Formats: sequence, structure tokens, C-alpha cells
Amino acid sequence: MTPIQDLSTLQSGIAAKQTIFIDFGAEWCGPCKTMLPLIEAIQSDFPSVKFLSCDIDKCPDIAHAFGITSVPTLMLFKDGKLIARDGGMSRPRLKAFLENAE
Repeated sequence: MTPIQDLSTLQSGIAAKQTIFIDFGAEWCGPCKTMLPLIEAIQSDFPSVKFLSCDIDKCPDIAHAFGITSVPTLMLFKDGKLIARDGGMSRPRLKAFLENAE
């Protein structure tokens, strides 16, 4: 997963209609730490999806721009549009979440 720290780069990727998964979290967040290995394990099943992470404490402007009020928050963009948004989840639910991108 690639850490994102620049709002304009993220917005450009979304505008370019890439399929993008964003994991919004924080270092202090226990559920975020639990989600990370699940996300890393499933990435190879979705080669067309660009996996990004955003630490809300290091990038509050990005968190604010995307309306993040709790972590973890997962977002999935396809063709420039938000197609799914959810919180932490199990591996099967995460896989179903990502299947929205296909």
C-alpha cells in the first residue's frame, strides 16, 4: 500500500479515473492496525486497483477534504466516482467491498 501525503496528487489520480482504494487510519488506532495485514494480504487479488493509505494525523487536509470523521474509513473510487465507503471489516467483507471495483 502506498502512503499518500498530497491532496492534489490523490485528486489527480481520482480524476484520471484510476480505480483507487484508500485506507484512512492513524498510528494510534487499534482497528486500523488490525486492518492493515488484511488489506496487504488481499492486494494481489486486485491488480487493477491502486491501494493507498492516508494517516489522518499526518494529512489532516486530506482527511478533511474526504469528510473523514472516524478511522478506519475505507473508500473505493472507480471512474472518478466514489463507489463504496465503509469502516473496518473482516477479510471476506473486505474482498466483497473490493469486488465493487471489478
